[in-house]
Amino acid sequence: MFADYVRYPARAALMAAMLGVGQFVQAADAKAKPAVKPDANGLEVVTLTIHPQKLPTPALKYHLLPTFLQQTPGNAVPLYAKAFIGVGDTLRNLARSDKPKSDCDLVDKWLLETPPKDIPRDRAKNLVEAFGMYQVEKAVRRERCDWDPPLRQGRMFEILLPDVQESRYFASMFALKARLCIAEGRYADAIEALQGGYSLARQFAGYRLLVAGLYAEAQVDRMNVQLLTLCQQPGAPNLYWSLTELPHPLVGLEGCLATEYDGLYLQWPELQKVRHAAYAPQQWDLVLRRFVSEVVRYDHRQSSQQEQKAEAAKIVARALDNFARAKADLAAAGYAANQLDTMPPAQIVMLHTVERYDRQRDEWFKWMHLPYWEAEKGIEAAEREIAGTRKHTQKEEIIPVGSWPMHALRNAKLVFARNERELAAFRCIEALRLYLADHDAKLPASLDEIREVPIPLNPMTGKPFPYHLKGATAVLEADGGPTSGPMGRRQTQYRITVAK
Repeated sequence: MFADYVRYPARAALMAAMLGVGQFVQAADAKAKPAVKPDANGLEVVTLTIHPQKLPTPALKYHLLPTFLQQTPGNAVPLYAKAFIGVGDTLRNLARSDKPKSDCDLVDKWLLETPPKDIPRDRAKNLVEAFGMYQVEKAVRRERCDWDPPLRQGRMFEILLPDVQESRYFASMFALKARLCIAEGRYADAIEALQGGYSLARQFAGYRLLVAGLYAEAQVDRMNVQLLTLCQQPGAPNLYWSLTELPHPLVGLEGCLATEYDGLYLQWPELQKVRHAAYAPQQWDLVLRRFVSEVVRYDHRQSSQQEQKAEAAKIVARALDNFARAKADLAAAGYAANQLDTMPPAQIVMLHTVERYDRQRDEWFKWMHLPYWEAEKGIEAAEREIAGTRKHTQKEEIIPVGSWPMHALRNAKLVFARNERELAAFRCIEALRLYLADHDAKLPASLDEIREVPIPLNPMTGKPFPYHLKGATAVLEADGGPTSGPMGRRQTQYRITVAK
């Protein structure tokens, strides 16, 4: 619920894979979307009623992110720090009164289910005021946002991110402000509130951790719901060029990828020394046992300490039993025999682990920098290869860490691409509104008939959005990704009619 106030260690991609990032993303995103029930084929249907609307003059009269002149010099983080202090005080104060707490619990319903005109405006406005958005509204217009998380100090996966989690309160308040403005016909103010929400998402994505990026994508979802509501209002401005002006992607993976690429070494800096450290054999035994214990602590976090110790001892014993295989694999990879002969068994096993991890990591990461529609098949092939090695005794990992971050990245890329697909679909809808204004409110038979503005491709497929008329309804198809994987297939179909 919106009022839930929890703090827990943030998990970046490595741990997200173990937790099941598909489930994490669905949980973070579950309350950002309206309740749209998929049919038996997994199709989500969104029904829209739109009004003809020409482009504003000038074309970029409205901006969904602050322009350079709207920004102010400085770092946004100190302003957020002040706002975070206020969040705790606000929630504690609200908890003392049943009625405000009740309103707090109703935010999701107001944002996703209640028509704007039916929201109790005084109560909603009082709730927004209670969260004191002054500092946040200044922060989202700062020209930079440098979080500077302690990523290089080790234990990256245990960094606490309460501020990232608290950002959802601010995102909800921006969305609620936009919805209230829509209800009152103040569309320019609604766009300004959306601008704040989109800027908030981009700033928190700058945390360089995948979990922060996923929270940012959930914040974008909340703004998208209100944007879709806005475009259906009579007289609402046409935002085709405002959407086109947004960065593509709006929230990108690049900063997260750079950190996650070295995630294993940022969590356990001692692994960087495996290739060159000159430890005594007893020290290498200690390094091996300590590393395995840490891996087991994460991988079996629900088990008792006694069970974890037993599992760690089992993995260490298996690792040392596979010393000969590890040495042979390293020789095949190009290590000189005289170099390997000087290494104790524990170092051989650790070296084999990091070498294998690096190879598997790169087989996944090399696809992450391509558009989704180009990367999908390569990612699936890499996933099949890793799955195959698990079934082959002579190829399986000796210490199981190599595939941890991979599934998280695959599913995160899918989620990020879906948000880009949604914004591209919104551009198509705004193009339809423009076409209606120029053609006596008649829908085109195909998107090719729209010549006023370019029609975007679907970022998930690299192809045009399928479109057809079904009677008086335009049907815009948005492919949602692969049928396999924990996220499953999610197709959205926009069924668009023209307001009478």
